[in-house]
Amino acid sequence: MGNSTILEVCKKKNIARYIYASSLYVFSKYGGFYKATKQSCELLIQEYNKNYKIPFTIIRFGSLYGPGAGRGNAIYDLISMAYKNRSINYWGQGNEIRQYIHARDAAKICEQIFDKTFENNYTLLSGHEDIRISDLLETISEMLSFKIRIRCKLNKRSIHHYKNTPYNIVENQNFVPQLGEKFVFKSYTDLRQGLFECIHYFINHDLR
Repeated sequence: MGNSTILEVCKKKNIARYIYASSLYVFSKYGGFYKATKQSCELLIQEYNKNYKIPFTIIRFGSLYGPGAGRGNAIYDLISMAYKNRSINYWGQGNEIRQYIHARDAAKICEQIFDKTFENNYTLLSGHEDIRISDLLETISEMLSFKIRIRCKLNKRSIHHYKNTPYNIVENQNFVPQLGEKFVFKSYTDLRQGLFECIHYFINHDLR
């Protein structure tokens, strides 16, 4: 609804570009209502562009993390569990693969997104390193000064997330996302260095 309201205002104003933060989940059969809202918003933006010539850029974000994140962010929640409970409960099998992108790296796109080449285009913004969740959990445990118990267990939440890839072919799907290009950084934050930074931030700001 908020997206529709903004687009209606954009229709009346001579804006240079409408930039929308979407998600990799638009390609997935997973993601529930979150996925559905992102797909709907992308479709609305396309229609407003076609009918009212509103220029747009859609950025499809992957899994973000970084110091200053709060509850609900995957990396923050794992670090928080480790400190508060001396254990990490991951609701999955542990063999899932993810690409995490540091918020600082994601912010770099803001310096370039206004370039004309991004107009009426789709940009994929995800990490450059594949990591298995079990390795991620072990890495967090290894960085800490005390022993962490790690448990991986399936539950109802598990069915809403993909295992290896968010890309799924769904027959008779009404919405098929437009393909975009992945934004590749010349330099980026190494995931393990980023994890170290997040843990250090967590400790120094007494978020325990």
